[in-house]
Amino acid sequence: MKLTTEEIKQIHDRKGIDPIPEDYPPMSELIKAFGDHTFYLTADGLHIWESIEVSGAEGQVIIAVELASWANDEKSDLTLHTPRLTEITVKFADDPLANVAVA
Repeated sequence: MKLTTEEIKQIHDRKGIDPIPEDYPPMSELIKAFGDHTFYLTADGLHIWESIEVSGAEGQVIIAVELASWANDEKSDLTLHTPRLTEITVKFADDPLANVAVA
């Protein structure tokens, strides 16, 4: 899932994480391997986000999907594995401008 600027901001505001920059040299290899996603590196490894259905939830909910884990304590090498869902979810605001004060 390729996230919008507003979605990236909401993830940052809620989880304190930022995506890998688009100009990161290996980005083209990540896209070739996994598709056009917004990629995140966290303390656990390499993640993307996917939409999920949540019964009774209003608005879009996404979940982090872990594609690779750190192979060493220095967090310098990743080990690919079968993508696995994490417990990290974000519910996007239905109206991103709903909480913006208008002067």
